[in-house]
Amino acid sequence: MYVDKVLTVDDINDLYVNGDIKRLYLGSLGFFNKGTYGYPAVDLTPEQIANAPEDAVVEYWFNKLIHYAQTQYAFGMYKDDYIVNIAMGFIENNEWHLCNTLIAPDRDGTRAFMRDPEYHNVRGRTEKELGATISYTYVDVGSPINNTLPAYKNHFGPMEECNVKNYNTLEHIGQVTQNYSTGGQEWDGVKSEYSETYEKYKMEYY
Repeated sequence: MYVDKVLTVDDINDLYVNGDIKRLYLGSLGFFNKGTYGYPAVDLTPEQIANAPEDAVVEYWFNKLIHYAQTQYAFGMYKDDYIVNIAMGFIENNEWHLCNTLIAPDRDGTRAFMRDPEYHNVRGRTEKELGATISYTYVDVGSPINNTLPAYKNHFGPMEECNVKNYNTLEHIGQVTQNYSTGGQEWDGVKSEYSETYEKYKMEYY
């Protein structure tokens, strides 16, 4: 059973103390190392980032999640009461904009839920309940996710069970440059303002 929750600052703190943010980061690390996230806000070389203390990187994600919970949105997806995904993004003009994701295996050590239409239905309902009528996803240039999204379209598009997000409408609309800030917060080693170029994807809901 899936439950998607709009996470509060208190939720993020609890997830940090319980070790869930660290677990989600470690579950995502292999994807980051393949180019899905390049830490654009951090003024370090890739080698320095790769050699950074694990706890320091977990602290970075904790601060990032706190910022999203305070100012935008962080969605926590639970499978059988076990958090497997946190999505960070914002809603503007009834558009959901997905910016970052942490994801880890479920209790059984698998990621099979990523191919489960109900997992995507539950997340899509959260987005729609907050007013979204269309969704956008931002992907690092060169990231393997640029291949994953068309594969998702082919996999989920024909499925009648996938009835919230309309994967048949998924399309790549080009590159965009996004501007970000820490909202006036001081994060150790993180730029207060920065920009990054992404591949942008658009998808409609049913």
